[in-house]
Amino acid sequence: GGSWKFVFHGPDGREYQNHLEFKTLERPRKFVVDHRTGPHYLGTVTFEDLGGKTRVTMYWTFYDANFLLKQRRAIEEGNEGNFDRLAEVVAGKR
Repeated sequence: GGSWKFVFHGPDGREYQNHLEFKTLERPRKFVVDHRTGPHYLGTVTFEDLGGKTRVTMYWTFYDANFLLKQRRAIEEGNEGNFDRLAEVVAGKR
C-alpha cells in the first residue's frame, strides 16, 4: 500500500494533521486505510454495484473506545459531510 499525508480543516477552524496508510486497494470494490495520526482507526470503504446506483459503506474501527464514545456524534456528522462532498463530485458539481 501507499501512504498519504494531508491537513484537514475542521469545522471548528482548526487544522488537523492526518497520515493514512493504504492497507488494501481492491478496485473498484474496496479500500482499507490505517489512520496513523490521532485518533488511530482502521477505515474500510466498500462500493457495491446496485445496477445503475452504487452503495457506499464506511466502517471505522477505533483503537480507543473512549474516544469513540465521546466523539461519536462529531464523527457521524463529519462523515455525513464526506458523503455530501462525494455526491457533489459524482454529480460533477465539484
